[in-house]
Amino acid sequence: MATFLTIKERKALNTFLLGALYQCHENLYDLCNDVLPERIEDLTPGTRNPEKIIALNKRINAQSRRIEDLLLSIEYPDECECPDNSFLSAEHAAADLSEAEQAAIIQADLAECFGE
Repeated sequence: MATFLTIKERKALNTFLLGALYQCHENLYDLCNDVLPERIEDLTPGTRNPEKIIALNKRINAQSRRIEDLLLSIEYPDECECPDNSFLSAEHAAADLSEAEQAAIIQADLAECFGE
C-alpha cells in the first residue's frame, strides 16, 4: 500500500534532511581539522609503540587533508572561489588531464585512502 506525503509533511521532511545533511557536512569538516601528533615528543609520556602510533597518525592526517581537499574541490569547483585550493596541484590540474586520467587519479587516491 502506497503512502503519500502532504505538502506540509514534504516541506518538514525536506527541512529536516537539509539540516541533517548540513550537520553531517560540518562534522566531517571538524573531523578533517583534527590534527593528530606527528612527533614522538608530542605524545603522552609512556605511550606504547610510539613509532607505530606516529606512522598511523601521519597516515590519518594525510587522509584527512585529502578528504578536506576533496570536499573543497566539490564545494568550490573553480580555482578563484576556493579559499584553500591546494587540491589543484600541477599534476592534478583539470586542464592538463583527460577525463580518463582524472578518473584514474581519483581511483588511486580512494584506493590509497581506504587501503584497497
